[in-house]
Amino acid sequence: GTIAVAKRAYERGLYVVGIADSRVSPLASYSTDLLLTSCDSPLFFESYVGSTAIIELLIGFLTLRTDQGVVERIEQIESDRKVMGEYHRIP
Repeated sequence: GTIAVAKRAYERGLYVVGIADSRVSPLASYSTDLLLTSCDSPLFFESYVGSTAIIELLIGFLTLRTDQGVVERIEQIESDRKVMGEYHRIP
């Protein structure tokens, strides 16, 4: 699972970013950096909103560090989605 992959990468000297809800998470031992987020929810199930936001931010920052061709491709994908009606507007 996740811990085994993180451990293997960490032991190979790779940079591992862990996302967990506690500093004592097993993932923390194999993370170069650990990003903490809450999974508390007023509902019965845990919430993944915080984790999803962190992942989206990381992807955004990585995208900003790439060449312009990547950004143009993402813009084209978004344009194609609009043309194909994948986004629906609520009146």
